[in-house]
Amino acid sequence: MRVVVTVWVVVMAVCTGSKVKLVNNGYDGIVIGISSQIDQSQGPAIIAALKDMVKEGSEHLFRATRRRAFFRHVKLLIPQSWNNTDYDHPATVQTYQESEIRVDLQHHPYYNQPYTKQPGKCGSPGLHIHLTPDYLTEEKYQSWWGKPGKSLVPLWAKLRWGVFDELGYPNDPIYPSFYYLANEEKFGDKNLSYAPSYCANAEITGFMRKKNTIKGVGKWECVKGKDNLPEQDCRFFADKVQAANSSLLSYPFISSDSVVEFCDETTHLRNVPNKQNVMCRGQSVWKVMLQHDDFKNANPARDAPPEDPVITVIKGVYPSYAVVMDYSNSMRSKNRIGTLQRSVRRWLLYTVPTNSFVSLIRFSSGPAILLTPLTKITDMQSRRNLASKIDKNISGGTSIISGLQKAKEVLNGTEGNKNIFLITDGEDDYDDPESFIDDLLQANICVMTVALGKEADSRLESLSDKTGCKSYVVNDNDQTRMMNSAFEATLVRMPVSAAYSLNTKFYESSKYKTTNLTVGNSFKVDKTIGRNMVFHLETDKIDHVIGTPSLIDPQGNVIYAKDAEGLTMTWTITVLLAEVGEWRWEVQLDGDKSHWVQAFVTSHLRDSSTQPITVTPWTSAPITGVNAAATNVILFAEVTHGSNPIVGAQVRGTIDHPDDGHAAPNVYILKDDGKFADSVKNDGIYSAYMTNFSVTSRYGYRAEVVKNEAFQSGNTMEQQHPLNPEDYLDWSCATCMPTSSPNPTVTNFTREGSAGSFKVKRVPREGADILPPARVMDLQVESTIRNNKGTSIKLTWTAPGDDMDQGTVSNYQFQMSTNREDLSEAHFDPASPETLLPVFIQDLEDANVLIESGNNVTFNIMSNKQLEFEQVYFVGLRAVDDSDNESEVSNIVQFTFEQKLPFSQSNLKVIQHLRDAIQRNQHK
Repeated sequence: MRVVVTVWVVVMAVCTGSKVKLVNNGYDGIVIGISSQIDQSQGPAIIAALKDMVKEGSEHLFRATRRRAFFRHVKLLIPQSWNNTDYDHPATVQTYQESEIRVDLQHHPYYNQPYTKQPGKCGSPGLHIHLTPDYLTEEKYQSWWGKPGKSLVPLWAKLRWGVFDELGYPNDPIYPSFYYLANEEKFGDKNLSYAPSYCANAEITGFMRKKNTIKGVGKWECVKGKDNLPEQDCRFFADKVQAANSSLLSYPFISSDSVVEFCDETTHLRNVPNKQNVMCRGQSVWKVMLQHDDFKNANPARDAPPEDPVITVIKGVYPSYAVVMDYSNSMRSKNRIGTLQRSVRRWLLYTVPTNSFVSLIRFSSGPAILLTPLTKITDMQSRRNLASKIDKNISGGTSIISGLQKAKEVLNGTEGNKNIFLITDGEDDYDDPESFIDDLLQANICVMTVALGKEADSRLESLSDKTGCKSYVVNDNDQTRMMNSAFEATLVRMPVSAAYSLNTKFYESSKYKTTNLTVGNSFKVDKTIGRNMVFHLETDKIDHVIGTPSLIDPQGNVIYAKDAEGLTMTWTITVLLAEVGEWRWEVQLDGDKSHWVQAFVTSHLRDSSTQPITVTPWTSAPITGVNAAATNVILFAEVTHGSNPIVGAQVRGTIDHPDDGHAAPNVYILKDDGKFADSVKNDGIYSAYMTNFSVTSRYGYRAEVVKNEAFQSGNTMEQQHPLNPEDYLDWSCATCMPTSSPNPTVTNFTREGSAGSFKVKRVPREGADILPPARVMDLQVESTIRNNKGTSIKLTWTAPGDDMDQGTVSNYQFQMSTNREDLSEAHFDPASPETLLPVFIQDLEDANVLIESGNNVTFNIMSNKQLEFEQVYFVGLRAVDDSDNESEVSNIVQFTFEQKLPFSQSNLKVIQHLRDAIQRNQHK
């Protein structure tokens, strides 16, 4: 029996779902964040440009969505470090790290090009829009990439609705600059036709010439390449004045003022091999938009024109945290209270940033108890005073809502950036915590939650999700640092300008429970960190450590720890400026494996000009729950040096099981190769499908860079498709890509980050194989050979796996047709037998095609038909696993045979002259 599994993946933003809402045709909650790297002297010009962009963009958006959407409320978040810029009020829950549109310095490979960071599949929202100060304020860059107000609309379409460019990219085999027109589109029966890649409701006029040449001067004319299309250095230049009014996803390649709409099903060009067609399987931009929650329910066109957007300037402030702790009787189980107390003390002493405010609250039965009012973190003594208030007086039941009420009361007097950090192991015995959500939203409070064990309240994730924050899970037998990771993730609430003073953890060992008398390990200090480096060694019993812990620097010098901190049973060693290289730590133990030690190392950035290296993980699953039996889950991790992507890293994703912690975590290798789960090669975002689900419960996810080699920050990024204006002589290029980047090398570093937790509401039944192979996205026709027996077609692609990108497929199906629709998802199975290419499993085995996922495949298929000259053919494939689960149809490849005739316009004139001469001779 053949089983077809079709899934739509919805990628959430890095933290949670977007806070932006479409209400009565107007978007509310949009945040434009300005990077702290931008000098405040540029502030007035940038703010003025952003206000103009939003106002003009709202008008363009209203027209493009056919009077269905506009920008109503927008907040401009300026850096906390800007002290000479007027603003309306402090930020509340808004942070730069979670803003939808970001203004930052230019970086490789985009330079000043505006773009949307978009790692997901069709219909999946992007991460954010990136703009530079130069683009916003300088006419030169706007002439290349379009006016900000109009450019904002296609950027927003990619971010919000998960659509893609409708244009081609030079030298890209998947999304080429030119393509063959389908046979029914040809002009005449025998003349092979081609066109530049775009989508429009009328023919786009323009001319072609080689890049870096001037029309009419020298060798400017395009010639034919090996694929019978214009050579790779040929570019199409659209005229400024056009009859077409679509598509905005071809802008600014088509920069005409008349282009103001999206292509719909009546104007969409399905045969163009652009990114929109490949990623969305031929669907128009408008059709994908109508499937989004913004439009698929009820959002009728508006009669009246939209009001001008309300644009408010806000400023980042240091966070206030109300730590709300469960002290009910159930916290005695499996020493959950000990886990909680240790982690809170560690966070207070070593992690929570200076200048933050912290209040400690405990709850059980009855009213919650305020242990400490909001207290500013100023020095180590203020930290110790807070940590000393943690006690073990457990009693009573669980009243989560009383803890939330007390926290809201405490935070009411703060100016902004208000946060509740709620830790509990049970359900509320007295009330529904969600009944308090409106009060929390009205107070602009972010609620981060930690579920201790499997019995924690099922509504925790909803509290976090509705307030736009993260949720975490901690196993009772936590061997993977889950609780500490949850506390460290609170740093996302800090203003970005405070990064220089943040005490960032860059190494943490596993817990050592061993009979060995000596344990130790090594860690790397890279060139971005090392100032005020602190080594920490924790234990659950002071007497378990019988020797003084020590550090050995790269030169072999030994540094010993001082006395342990009694509150946390932690030894520390501080190095004011650590040498770059490999360090090692060692400690002597008593050999009792019922106790443990664990090491971690924190540091500040090396200097104020250093950009941090970060790993930011997230998943495609909403934290409130996913049906893993019907929806793919993708694991993501972005690795960056400042805002520049780091490519070539080895990134490992770890999924912690929702049981008691005894089961080994599932480990996935995340890749940045533009295949399968990963949509864009070399963009610094690493991805993999999650394929192993045990039970319906909470799962934790974290990611880490594990390979200590040299990585290029922002190196050449294939399939990123940034513009390179120098590749053209005017603004009309929308597709060029630099071939190199003079970027620094980042060496020998390790980093990790936690994505928090997500719920799995349903898993595949035990023993069921429902995951199909992943869709092949890089199928190519490498060559074709005709002879008297038929036609040999040489195909290449990357092998998918038995389960998405894991394992080995069992079979492939191939089809070829002159009609592209025969290869669509709807028609691939019932297509005419004449379109099937005869391939047997033995053929695949003999050619070594059935190989493990991720490997390159080359396969020669023999068609017994003589393919015709000047005829466009389409070819595609599907992979099949051993349970007959079929992948989605691959990208569809066009190819043709053409007689080898010169292609330049001068040669065409010669040919026409010869034809005219022949005709004259015939008349004679």
